[in-house]
Amino acid sequence: MPRRLFTQFVLCLSSFLAFPILAQHIEGRVTDAASGLALPFSTIFINNTAFATDADSVGRFVLTKVPPGNYKLIARLVGYEALSQSVVVEAGKTAQVNFALVADKNVLNEVTAKAKRDKNWEANLKQFTKYLLGADVAARQCKITNPWVLDFQQENGVLTARTNQAIEIENRYLGYQLVYLLRSFRASETEVDFSGYAQFVPLWTGKTAEQTQWDKQKQDAFRDSDLYLLQSIIQGKAGANGFEAYIDKPGANPGNRSNIFYNDQIKKLQRIGLDTLARRQPNGTQFRIVLPRRFELHSIRSEGPFSIYRDKPCPLSWIDTSAPLLVNEQGLLLNPQAWTVSGFLASRRLAVMLPADYRPANAVEMAGPSKPALNRWANRAETPFFVTDKPYYVPKEVVRISGTIQYANPIHQDSLSRLLHLNLLDPVTGKTIVSQNIPIEQGLFQTAFVLPDSLTTRTLLLQGYTNWMRNWGDSAVAYRWLPVVSFPQKPVGITLPEADNLAITVTDSALQVRIQDGAAGQFRWVAASLVDTTVVSQLDLPIAFGLATSSTLTAPMFAVERGIGLSGQVASRKGQPVDGAQVLFVIPKTKGSFVASSDSTGRFSFTDLPIIGKEPIMLKATTSRGKPVETITLRTENTPALTSFARAVPTLSMQQATVPSWYGDSTRVRMSDGTVRLAEVLVKAPKKAIPPTTKYGEADYVVKGKDLFDKAVGDNILVALQGRVPGLRVVEKFGDDGLRKLIITLRGGFTGGGFNGGATQPLLLVDGVPFSDVNDLSAIPPSRIDRVEVVNRAESMMGLRGYLGVIAVYTKQMSDVDTQALQTDPAIRRFTVSGWAPDSVAARPSVGVYWLPIATDRGQFWEFSFPKPTRHGTYRLVCEGITTTGKRLVLARKITL
Repeated sequence: MPRRLFTQFVLCLSSFLAFPILAQHIEGRVTDAASGLALPFSTIFINNTAFATDADSVGRFVLTKVPPGNYKLIARLVGYEALSQSVVVEAGKTAQVNFALVADKNVLNEVTAKAKRDKNWEANLKQFTKYLLGADVAARQCKITNPWVLDFQQENGVLTARTNQAIEIENRYLGYQLVYLLRSFRASETEVDFSGYAQFVPLWTGKTAEQTQWDKQKQDAFRDSDLYLLQSIIQGKAGANGFEAYIDKPGANPGNRSNIFYNDQIKKLQRIGLDTLARRQPNGTQFRIVLPRRFELHSIRSEGPFSIYRDKPCPLSWIDTSAPLLVNEQGLLLNPQAWTVSGFLASRRLAVMLPADYRPANAVEMAGPSKPALNRWANRAETPFFVTDKPYYVPKEVVRISGTIQYANPIHQDSLSRLLHLNLLDPVTGKTIVSQNIPIEQGLFQTAFVLPDSLTTRTLLLQGYTNWMRNWGDSAVAYRWLPVVSFPQKPVGITLPEADNLAITVTDSALQVRIQDGAAGQFRWVAASLVDTTVVSQLDLPIAFGLATSSTLTAPMFAVERGIGLSGQVASRKGQPVDGAQVLFVIPKTKGSFVASSDSTGRFSFTDLPIIGKEPIMLKATTSRGKPVETITLRTENTPALTSFARAVPTLSMQQATVPSWYGDSTRVRMSDGTVRLAEVLVKAPKKAIPPTTKYGEADYVVKGKDLFDKAVGDNILVALQGRVPGLRVVEKFGDDGLRKLIITLRGGFTGGGFNGGATQPLLLVDGVPFSDVNDLSAIPPSRIDRVEVVNRAESMMGLRGYLGVIAVYTKQMSDVDTQALQTDPAIRRFTVSGWAPDSVAARPSVGVYWLPIATDRGQFWEFSFPKPTRHGTYRLVCEGITTTGKRLVLARKITL
């Protein structure tokens, strides 16, 4: 079995036994180790449980109604080092435990606490929170309420954390306040290792519905835990409770995996039973479980990430053991260092951690039937949320848009859509006025376009969707109204409530804003605009967005789009599909060419095409005997049908605007010949136009395509680069979604592939167009590669990722003679296709509008800065975004300059 990314999760859980509750107690006294004086009001708790109490004014404490068993008891007090002691509680007896706490010199020597933290600390806090709590739906409902107690150190890609105080975590997913005494924390890209003591304090809610939801989510979290797995094994019920274990058959290659289980992978795996592997130890309170050294675990009653097999959609975990596991009667692992868990179980963090004494209320439901496969797809739902820089527009004006993708489970972000379809529609006629393909990078997107001059006063509609989300029906499409007015008219505006959590600072050159978390919610993403109230009214029109909740999806019909693609069908003169036809795709403008083959139904497809804007193309298809194919048709996708929301056009009241004297001079710059100079509006889209020359200068290494063709392994030509470029290595690893991927290592450390989404991979270019994932190169046949250039040095001209090196793939280009010959070839078919939205548009500059498409996340607050407006007057700051609970949130504030 191949080794996965190693993510170790150690909780240092204590053991205790299950007996009827009798009148046994734990009592004792807490004193200062140096002076012997009592330490009143210390907190004493049993690790990983809700059993806790406070010492009285003379340091004495009593924990009542404690079940018999072996415990780890912890005493803590601010200013002292926490102390743990093992204690045995016998039935009907009182256990005596005393604590002598040692003063924490680090805390006592601190005179003042830091009121501010630098940006590096904020970035480390965000990373630490993700590692500690997780990145799923549960984690988004958790919050560290005292992050200032943490100190971080980042060195050689390893993040460490320490604190002298308890970390307080509010978990509104499970209904607990978690007090966590962090003992150690170490995290890198491939390994997370932390340990600590946990005290659970149940949260109170006066809402029955919320308590019911907490109870359900606790039971789900328990079912998906390693505690439930170990309990099932020692009880001999692992199979009945939905756990299946597989080992590699003798002679099977563990590195050769497939995503088809029943017809392929099952031939390479052998199922083993888990129900007979536990043996009770002579002491009668522990079990010894001898597991295989390495095995694959299927949790068939769960749902979540790492559902790799398409025909068996259940989460997978991979477990390596170095020694037998020692487990107490509660199922708590006493020697966690004896196993290494990766995959699904390793993705469970503190956000779904339960007290060790938790018991599900409905044990029958826990052993119920397997969940249907449809839950697998629901866990991969996505939907866009986007905002515009203004509430309404005039013809010829530029519309600027920024947005984010909301995921049902963010862990799937890297494996879902990277292309957003955005249309500007007339809701009355259904006509498409503007259509764009926008790249999605790390769940974010931006674009801009110019409104046609022919538009009259009307309310148009912005429609945003991904191809994948259409599997849940057209009701999942996002909509936003876009009114167009004829100048100098403007809509009658409204007054938004003044937000009290916007901290605004005005300097000589800038207007700085900080958004604190308010009662309305915490932003997950936010954009902001600053508008002059003299020329722009404020509107509050409804929008439509939200994750699909359909429970009828059994299998997807619409594929995930990760780039510009084109598909079609070839057929003979009699209309019969042509199998094995070679389809040549040519872009005359750049002389780029690609080749694909048709299948038995005559269908062919191209992916990740380097096309920007509207582009004429040529297609030619030939049979295996070299004869031209008569018919080539392209597949066209219909746009989603308009919903009832999209047909309920809002009515706006119009008024004559008072035009300031400076307005006309600001909207245009007239040239001597009477024409109007247009400004260039840049869009920070990640897809760039093909550069005429390389920006990285001379390559360090150049490998010809003919030298790679014979040595290419599988579908990806980069494997053949090994041994030809010093310091370059290509290996297989498993990503956060559990799928096997190719990883590039340059300069002996940095990696490139589908992992983590950060600046951890070299820049990959194909004919000058950035590719975000080396695995996408399988779409380019090795025979079409002209050369591969490798820059093994840090190249600042190529941006942040250029510091990690550059790998530039160049495909064979058509010569002028070949292009001219194709122009006159009767077998050529000509089409016009739409590529990526352009990176910039020429338009009149917006008047009285300052736009920030995304604010900066500082961890505990959002921050952004506008250039200070040159004209005095009243401005309106509008911050609009989506909260961590998936709700729209708009904050506004008037500012007088």
